[in-house]
Amino acid sequence: MGEDRLLQFYRILNGAVVGASGAIYGLLVGFAMLFPKAKMSLFFLPVSLPALYAIGVFIAIDLFFGLSSHTVGNIAHFAHVGGALSGALLTSIWLRKSHDAPRTLSYSTKK
Repeated sequence: MGEDRLLQFYRILNGAVVGASGAIYGLLVGFAMLFPKAKMSLFFLPVSLPALYAIGVFIAIDLFFGLSSHTVGNIAHFAHVGGALSGALLTSIWLRKSHDAPRTLSYSTKK
């Protein structure tokens, strides 16, 4: 592999990264809006939290890293926050337009 090809490969690996993490955050916020009391386990915490709080922790972490000088690699933190805001907006529009749907859905783990 020549030096030019190696440099080109390096630039590809360290260039802008495009992913679907903002869309995943939108789905998570939509889930938290529909099932706010559903228990979620975070992989770095040994406790289960209601979805509303667990997703809130994720968004707070992204806001912290986006606004501070600290970073954890090549992560677009504001893309996560934007995806979360988009998910909240779209879920609230969806709930408002579907008049028969309840504002939050009941979710129970008890049988």
